[in-house]
Amino acid sequence: MRFTRRHFTLRELLAAITLAACVAAVTSWAYRIHKAATYVESQGGDVWCSGQLYSGSDFGGSPISATRKLWLRAVIVSRIMCGTNTDLWVCFVPDDRERFAESIKLLGPRKITFEVLGPKDFDWVRGRNPGVKISACDGLPIEPAQLPIVRREQASHKSAPPSTADVARILAEFDRMRAENPQSTYRLDRYESVIGFPPPGKMGVIYDKHTGRTIFLPWPR
Repeated sequence: MRFTRRHFTLRELLAAITLAACVAAVTSWAYRIHKAATYVESQGGDVWCSGQLYSGSDFGGSPISATRKLWLRAVIVSRIMCGTNTDLWVCFVPDDRERFAESIKLLGPRKITFEVLGPKDFDWVRGRNPGVKISACDGLPIEPAQLPIVRREQASHKSAPPSTADVARILAEFDRMRAENPQSTYRLDRYESVIGFPPPGKMGVIYDKHTGRTIFLPWPR
């Protein structure tokens, strides 16, 4: 049996080269988005896209499998490449500003929330990202009408243990807060302030309960 070598036409070769170049460009773009997301995460940040976290973490739930995490990241990267905006949460502006600015550009956020953000850093971030909502994190909003109700309930039940109805009401309130602002609730669930004197030159210390990492917060710049 004789094998014959197929001869490709010039058009077929050009089409194959063009297809390979397109695949390489898309793969490179996707990889750069992945590196940008993981860089933001390495700075104590979160990348949200369409209500999903790039890290795949949840409110203290069981970790997802490697296969599911890979699929989740592929879906999020694809959405970003198609123009879906992200929401970024970051502890502070890192020292490597150029890499941070490039990561923000690749992730295309509509909102960036910082744990610590001073006026100089705010002006720099806003100047590099016009049209993006930039703010500092102040925790979950509390409705003023809830405060006197909570005080009255606490005063009337000082000596009595919480009833089943009280526990159910508290759990329902947590569920409501998670539904209304899952990103803020996730941050409060993930990070814990470390009580004590921070190192010299630092404003405070927070502990990442998901990774076991301790993050030193600088003073606002």
